Amino acid sequence: MKLRFLLVLSLLILSLSHAQEKKWNAEINYGVIPADGFGGPDNVFDIGLKYRFIEKERFNLGFGINGGFYSRPLGFDASGVLESDTIFLFQPRLFSEVNLPFAQNLKPFIGFGYTFFESGRNQFDSFGGFNYNLGLKYDLSRQWFIQAQYDYVYSRSIGAGFNNLRVGLGFKF
Repeated sequence: MKLRFLLVLSLLILSLSHAQEKKWNAEINYGVIPADGFGGPDNVFDIGLKYRFIEKERFNLGFGINGGFYSRPLGFDASGVLESDTIFLFQPRLFSEVNLPFAQNLKPFIGFGYTFFESGRNQFDSFGGFNYNLGLKYDLSRQWFIQAQYDYVYSRSIGAGFNNLRVGLGFKF
């Protein structure tokens, strides 16, 4: 049984490493959120998965999902202890990457989707908003890349917009 599992795993890894075009990528990002963002000084991270379903010479089009959590300071309680809340995010979106002929390792991208927020402190404190995403990806190799991206989320239900700046590392497969 173990031998069969190792054989299947080895074949899968070999097939992924020799693929001509890598349509999937996984990423991990660290949020560096401005003061008016939906986090605070205790920003944590998010993870994402993207799939490119159209690949053309000049652009790629795909679908991505990011999920993560951020810490938000609430203020001091009666005893002087700083209270905080953890905000969970889920961000499905469509995205497009531009293939620059003069800089093959550099890929600007843009995305549009929806962000769902949920408070870890109060399960009834949830809301959402449309998400606009701009970013820049730099391929370090055929499989690894670094990226920086900016999100703007506007929530009609609370009448406010939020900024989110993230830097991250990704793996194509």
